[in-house]
Amino acid sequence: MNKQDLPKSIHECVIVSSQERLVMCVDFMQRQQTVNAKTRCEKEKASSFFIKQKMR
Repeated sequence: MNKQDLPKSIHECVIVSSQERLVMCVDFMQRQQTVNAKTRCEKEKASSFFIKQKMR
């Protein structure tokens, strides 16, 4: 996967599946280094984790 395929903003993370979203969020965090992006990505991680737990 090259850089062009990655989301331009954190909001695009929401569109893809939770697994891909986490990967893209991490990449976005590393590039942007903003507290807001980090907080958003942590929330995404937490919510996708809880969804997986409920599915069991």
